[in-house]
Amino acid sequence: MHLTRWTVSVRYHLYLAEKTLTELLENLVDAGFSLRSLPAYPRHLAAEKYNFVALLEWAKDNRWRQFSSAGMLIDGQIALLVERDGRSSFVCKSKQVPADDAMMGQYHQFQHELDNVLVTQSNPISAKIG
Repeated sequence: MHLTRWTVSVRYHLYLAEKTLTELLENLVDAGFSLRSLPAYPRHLAAEKYNFVALLEWAKDNRWRQFSSAGMLIDGQIALLVERDGRSSFVCKSKQVPADDAMMGQYHQFQHELDNVLVTQSNPISAKIG
């Protein structure tokens, strides 16, 4: 079987992407996150902890990135943090959950812990095939 330079490069990049995904999944689980899929976001990985969730996507720089703002998980949907009438609440469709100080502390802790895991990723595809 004759492999072109392009074929070798593609296979190598796929291998590194898979290795990076496996490493990230292990790090998320080790940090106490649950991993799940959400039907409304079939192309994203959801990381959940403290009843908060963030969507992750594979980015052009060959790393996993947070896709959008984290939110509270309510009935399988992501309720986003909004400010209404000077009060913070997590809102999804017709559901609204007031965000008290304890909840906001957990929300910020969730984001901090997720950021810590994401920042530890190596860039697997920075090496070039000679």
